[in-house]
Amino acid sequence: MSLLLQLSAWVVFAATWAGLRDEERLQQPRRGILALWCVVAVPSLLQFAVAGMLESGRRESAAILAGQWWRLVTSMVLQDGGWYGTAFNLVTLAFTLLLVQPVVRTGVAVVLFLVGGVVGNVLTVLTFGDTGAGNSMATMFLAVTALALAKDRGPRRLVAFGVVAALAVVMLVLGDVHGLALTAALVVAAALAIVNR
Repeated sequence: MSLLLQLSAWVVFAATWAGLRDEERLQQPRRGILALWCVVAVPSLLQFAVAGMLESGRRESAAILAGQWWRLVTSMVLQDGGWYGTAFNLVTLAFTLLLVQPVVRTGVAVVLFLVGGVVGNVLTVLTFGDTGAGNSMATMFLAVTALALAKDRGPRRLVAFGVVAALAVVMLVLGDVHGLALTAALVVAAALAIVNR
């Protein structure tokens, strides 16, 4: 797992926290939020015991373009960063889910997570073509779009969006696929902010 990815994940998390911190205090996780985390965590951990699981479910552009479309989803519940990357992604997802829980209903969180992961994977297949797996793009997408659903429309939220936009540009310039997911999240967040006026 690259240092850039680690830093970017925490920048997105910090920006989201800054934009949402007045919404409510962290709550005990709802069952649906916990279930989403488990749906990602169980296969992510199981892949270390089941030979070939990562290879058969990760994002591979050639395989997806040949009709193995399920990889757009299965790659979100597998991790290609070894034990460290898996732990990092699962902890980041857990904190993000707790952070956005006061702002988005469980069903909305699940939809945003899935849409973010699939859109990030589709954009990756169509542009960079990188092979990979992990929930980081879906988690970042969820965090950024949750900002648009917050009740507070103050300057902190605008600063948070600005930080995420700057990070997206840097990541795109450096050729990091996470920049695609952040850009998509910003577009969806802008649409959600307009609709929720």
